[in-house]
Amino acid sequence: MRNLYFSFMKDPVLFSVSVGENIAYGLPDDVVSKDEIIKAAKAANAHEFIISLPQVWKSLSLALAHH
Repeated sequence: MRNLYFSFMKDPVLFSVSVGENIAYGLPDDVVSKDEIIKAAKAANAHEFIISLPQVWKSLSLALAHH
């Protein structure tokens, strides 16, 4: 019998793009609407934080990761 091993990262991965683009990357469709991004952010309890950012959805994710 073969053994299967899985590895999961403990920390989330953020790409050097905007918050909105990072959320869209994780959604299943190739073309993602802003409504779908907002819905995903609300499901992750991140929407209130995101809309408090100076550039809202266009804020760079890597800049946030260092704070």
